[in-house]
Amino acid sequence: MNADHAAVAAALPAYEIRSELGRGAWGVVLDGQHRQLRREVAIKQLPAAFADDAEVRSRFVAEARLLGSLDHPHIVPVYDFVERDGVCALVMEKLSGGTVWDRFSRDGLDAEDACAIALVTAVALHHAHLRGVMHRDIKPENLLFARDGGLLKVADFGIAKVLSGGQTLATRAGEVLGTPAYMAPEQASAGEITPATDVYAIGVTLFEMLSGRLPFEDTGSPLAALYQRVHEPPRELGELAPQVPASLQGVVMAAIASAAEDRHASAEAFAVALAQAATDSFGRGWLDRAGIRAVLGGRIAAITEREPTGKVTAGPASRVQPRETLRGPPPPPVASPEELVPVSDLPPPPAAGSLNELGRLLSGSEQPDARRLAMEIERAEAGAHELKELSLLKELRSGGIPLSGDDLPAAERLLGADGPTPTARLGLPEHAGEDTIRHAALAEVSRWQRRAEHPLSTRRLVDAARVLVRTGEGILATLPSSDRQPGPS
Repeated sequence: MNADHAAVAAALPAYEIRSELGRGAWGVVLDGQHRQLRREVAIKQLPAAFADDAEVRSRFVAEARLLGSLDHPHIVPVYDFVERDGVCALVMEKLSGGTVWDRFSRDGLDAEDACAIALVTAVALHHAHLRGVMHRDIKPENLLFARDGGLLKVADFGIAKVLSGGQTLATRAGEVLGTPAYMAPEQASAGEITPATDVYAIGVTLFEMLSGRLPFEDTGSPLAALYQRVHEPPRELGELAPQVPASLQGVVMAAIASAAEDRHASAEAFAVALAQAATDSFGRGWLDRAGIRAVLGGRIAAITEREPTGKVTAGPASRVQPRETLRGPPPPPVASPEELVPVSDLPPPPAAGSLNELGRLLSGSEQPDARRLAMEIERAEAGAHELKELSLLKELRSGGIPLSGDDLPAAERLLGADGPTPTARLGLPEHAGEDTIRHAALAEVSRWQRRAEHPLSTRRLVDAARVLVRTGEGILATLPSSDRQPGPS
């Protein structure tokens, strides 16, 4: 049992702590069992960096009490919570049927299944909204199935609020902490969070399940994705999935309207509109045919059982799978609270270094003094970078930067730990040719550029990755200019 698991076990003595079930930006999920009741549970532990923050702990206790009051067949129940000795953890029902994303990406979903998933999610959200609880992070990964694969429940209520205090957050290096693909414009710009914010996320999820695509093109940048949501309209569902009935298209596009006031007024209003459109499109009893067990009542249940008000326009559609997976690699360790700032407070990206720019200008001059000054600037920059490399190597060896797997030995080697020559730094045999060296250096530049741009990298890791990018570019600069190819910027 590692230190984190041992800390949770000490804080929750009534539970047996077993293996790790999963890990994500919002924390670690552990497998557990109540010792006396023999009840299987999932224990979500907030990252230690956040649990050490007094303000986050205060929000955690307040939100946990609210979550414990939610009692709905489509919401994962919270059985217990603990805030003790640096541990913040929620004890919840364990659901072992996988997530909507698992089923969507593995087997695909037809239109009836997709509408059923969105419908029960909206009903669950309405129950929470009436009690003042917003979700803030609805997406296919947070919709879980029970063991039998039929009953769907919404998980992770309130976790985003606990960690962010209600604002959209980014690291100080400018990378977003959250799920931009499903985030409403007002959430992206740190505006007011209302039920319409969760409606937007359900709408995006349904858009994706019906078309296999997201409403916005993949930009490759989380910050650019947030900019899209604030300043650009989404793509039309009918253009990407013309087989979807027009009435359903209208419900989805209204849910993802850029302005909150143009969306459905509540999750219940969205559910009513969706139930009406699905019944008109698929006919009476469509919800029974879907592979999702829905526990509904009142007006929404009545709508799904009535005769269609208009002509039935579609039967069960062919199964849709995602055509573009925008999830990326598993996230690195989450940034600490001190590393985070509201997205709306981030300064614009910095311009190129002034000394570097001045050196380039001077190097092109015909004046001897200017060229000499350019050479001095280049030597000063090279010396400063060598000091950064030495400092970084020392920090890596002391464990001060969270690198693991192949990254740590690759970084140490690139910094010269195994020898001063380019081939040694790149892990190549000494007789390697220029093309081999060039390709290896380009691969290292690309590796560390990705780490520097990863949406959940901490500021310390971003700075380290930039040093390693510069080191790889320096190796490229030693190759003959006629053959050298530019590396990633």
